[in-house]
Amino acid sequence: MAHWLNGRARAKTRTTRFAALAQDAQIRRQHQRLARMPAGLRRPAPGRTSGGMTPTIRTLSERKAAAAAAKATALDRLRPALADAARELGGRFLLYGSAAQGRLRHDSDIDLLLDFPDDAATTAAWDAAERECAGLGLESDARPLAWCGAGFLQHVLPGAVPLG
Repeated sequence: MAHWLNGRARAKTRTTRFAALAQDAQIRRQHQRLARMPAGLRRPAPGRTSGGMTPTIRTLSERKAAAAAAKATALDRLRPALADAARELGGRFLLYGSAAQGRLRHDSDIDLLLDFPDDAATTAAWDAAERECAGLGLESDARPLAWCGAGFLQHVLPGAVPLG
């Protein structure tokens, strides 16, 4: 009888050992998968630090909000640069649309009207606006004020913000 119990105890120990090894292998595979994940997708589980291996899953709305916040920060840096360029060139930039209203979205561009005295200054202002926007990772939509129709100007000028 003792031999039978001893064999059964050994079998139970072996089964437990195999189960533990299988669980360890599963945990190792999870860790390897997490290590291959981009860092932006990892987020600590509630109550854990970011040093853990819990995946971070950013929802689409979180990614859109982060992109909009980054654009707003870049716009804050763009305003003084364009104001300086406008003073140098003797004109002004008019910011309109969602950027002027403070309603930037993840897919918003920076809408600018160029109000400068002559073609040379307008061309230089256009170059400056595109260069500054590109340097900050912003997509710009700039157009000279002289090219705009009366209906368009009537629509956008009330909400436009002058820079410079």
